[in-house]
Amino acid sequence: GIERILFASDQASGARFTGERSELPHWTGFIRDLPARAARWGTRFTPAEAAAIAGANARRFYSLA
Repeated sequence: GIERILFASDQASGARFTGERSELPHWTGFIRDLPARAARWGTRFTPAEAAAIAGANARRFYSLA
Protein backbone atom coordinates (compact mmCIF):
# COMPACT_ATOMS: atom_id res chain seq x y z
CA GLY A 1 0.00 0.00 0.00
CA ILE A 2 0.86 3.67 0.08
CA GLU A 3 2.73 3.21 3.37
CA ARG A 4 5.49 1.35 1.48
CA ILE A 5 6.33 4.12 -0.99
CA LEU A 6 9.16 6.56 -0.21
CA PHE A 7 10.33 9.54 -2.23
CA ALA A 8 14.10 9.53 -2.47
CA SER A 9 16.80 11.15 -4.54
CA ASP A 10 20.36 10.27 -5.34
CA GLN A 11 20.88 13.65 -6.96
CA ALA A 12 24.53 14.59 -7.22
CA SER A 13 25.65 17.86 -5.76
CA GLY A 14 27.78 20.62 -7.18
CA ALA A 15 27.23 23.51 -9.56
CA ARG A 16 26.39 21.22 -12.48
CA PHE A 17 23.40 19.71 -10.64
CA THR A 18 22.07 22.51 -8.45
CA GLY A 19 20.23 25.76 -8.94
CA GLU A 20 18.41 26.10 -12.26
CA ARG A 21 19.87 22.83 -13.52
CA SER A 22 18.45 20.81 -10.66
CA GLU A 23 15.56 18.48 -11.47
CA LEU A 24 14.79 17.93 -7.79
CA PRO A 25 12.20 20.77 -7.59
CA HIS A 26 10.38 19.21 -10.57
CA TRP A 27 10.12 15.84 -8.83
CA THR A 28 9.13 17.22 -5.44
CA GLY A 29 6.45 19.27 -7.18
CA PHE A 30 5.27 16.15 -9.01
CA ILE A 31 4.78 14.32 -5.69
CA ARG A 32 3.16 17.34 -4.05
CA ASP A 33 0.70 17.68 -6.97
CA LEU A 34 -0.27 14.00 -7.11
CA PRO A 35 -3.81 14.61 -5.82
CA ALA A 36 -4.53 17.06 -8.67
CA ARG A 37 -2.70 15.03 -11.34
CA ALA A 38 -4.18 11.65 -10.42
CA ALA A 39 -7.70 12.49 -11.59
CA ARG A 40 -6.36 13.06 -15.11
CA TRP A 41 -4.96 9.53 -15.03
CA GLY A 42 -8.16 7.95 -13.76
CA THR A 43 -6.99 7.35 -10.21
CA ARG A 44 -6.78 9.31 -6.99
CA PHE A 45 -4.32 10.24 -4.28
CA THR A 46 -5.35 12.12 -1.19
CA PRO A 47 -3.23 14.98 0.15
CA ALA A 48 -2.38 12.71 3.10
CA GLU A 49 -1.11 9.99 0.73
CA ALA A 50 1.04 12.50 -1.16
CA ALA A 51 2.44 13.76 2.16
CA ALA A 52 3.21 10.18 3.18
CA ILE A 53 5.19 9.60 -0.02
CA ALA A 54 6.92 12.99 0.25
CA GLY A 55 8.30 12.38 3.72
CA ALA A 56 6.01 10.93 6.37
CA ASN A 57 6.77 7.33 5.38
CA ALA A 58 10.52 7.95 5.47
CA ARG A 59 10.27 9.64 8.88
CA ARG A 60 8.36 6.63 10.21
CA PHE A 61 10.68 4.07 8.56
CA TYR A 62 13.83 5.73 9.93
CA SER A 63 12.19 6.50 13.31
CA LEU A 64 12.74 10.23 12.86
CA ALA A 65 9.36 11.26 14.20
